[in-house]
Amino acid sequence: MEKTKQQSEASQTPREPFAIMASSELPIIDIDNNGCSDEYIRSLEEKTAHALERLGGIGAAASAFHFCPSCGSPKLYSVRSRMWKCPTCGFEYFHNVATAAGVIIEAKNKIIMIRRHKDPMRGRFALPGGFTEPGERAEDAALRECYEEIGWSPTHINFLATFPNVYQYQGIPYATCDVYFYSRGNIVEIDDFHLDPEESDSVQFVAANAIPWANIAFESTIRALRYFILHESIGTPPRLPEFGAIE
Repeated sequence: MEKTKQQSEASQTPREPFAIMASSELPIIDIDNNGCSDEYIRSLEEKTAHALERLGGIGAAASAFHFCPSCGSPKLYSVRSRMWKCPTCGFEYFHNVATAAGVIIEAKNKIIMIRRHKDPMRGRFALPGGFTEPGERAEDAALRECYEEIGWSPTHINFLATFPNVYQYQGIPYATCDVYFYSRGNIVEIDDFHLDPEESDSVQFVAANAIPWANIAFESTIRALRYFILHESIGTPPRLPEFGAIE
């Protein structure tokens, strides 16, 4: 692991930096010329079901509620753990996908990572980020969460990709769509960070070849990092990945 808040970078052995792209910072999105079709939608539904199953599913959410929050009826029932219906009063509640945002920040040819202080995945590594607030744009959420967690945020970010995730909190699984951004060429020192002790235990500069893949909190973070590093290594701007890319 590279430099931490408590360690001097001089004590670390230099590592090989990953390539920094000189290409345009604008993300390029390739769309199939054939566009959407019934066949495409069916294949997408299959891929979505596979991704959700791999992430652990949201089936446990079915038992989250036992009484209708509107009339108190015990007849409330779940439909595929995605919505609840009450036959007594007609109340419906949708367990919709939540949006989260994170940032891959490059500085000193390394990536800034934090160690989570709280559950879920306490003690594991993550990127600065978190859930979007009502009425908030994903890019604003990414910068806000970054500032709240480490007391610093980049002045520029670019869209990278989105990946599905399941966020387990107090026994209830929340399906999320995690939006990832990236920021290159930042000039920042470890002393510029001011951690929120309720969010993060440490912040570190991590070389691409020293990322603790087995100890990263969320699968979407692993996929985003691999996707980013892949395109750094081949020297092309990030493009829209295939649905199952970088699994």
